Amino acid sequence: MALEQAFWPNGEVASAVAFERDDFAKQAEYLMGTAHIWFWRHEGDGVEILLQKRSLSKKNHPGFWDISVAGHIDAGETALEAAMRECQEEIGYTLQRDDLVFLFSHNNGDRIAHVYLCEATRGFQPVFQDGEVDATEWKAREDFERIVMNPAENTLVNHGKPYFTMLLEKISTL
Repeated sequence: MALEQAFWPNGEVASAVAFERDDFAKQAEYLMGTAHIWFWRHEGDGVEILLQKRSLSKKNHPGFWDISVAGHIDAGETALEAAMRECQEEIGYTLQRDDLVFLFSHNNGDRIAHVYLCEATRGFQPVFQDGEVDATEWKAREDFERIVMNPAENTLVNHGKPYFTMLLEKISTL
């Protein structure tokens, strides 16, 4: 199992500190880092947001809808590098640094999520290659807003109201 980068509660990298994923539960002063990438696109007169359906083989939330692409930050890796790697691993899509717009970091108590937005270009076609994703689906912004306000009713992984509120605030400007 690969070592994962440790973060301080304020989102800063804890230099030279890394743990195996399962050991983070024992490390109260450190947070596990994750990178979240939300893809969006213009469709007609509106905006759509991409959701991924987690594989039924996933340990956590199998078969639930979730972030377009997300993953853990490996030791020595930046959140941006992790976001780019995860896009390639999960949906076979190669990103450039300039493709990602940083939105915010969110501390949910045991992890810190570094959240990015990425506009899907013409020809964007996810390819599921690592077994983590079973499907993707575009949702109109209005439907997406309704879904994230009631995650349990929509089989959506619940990242918490503060997370979804900040995300919707940013998406409303698209």
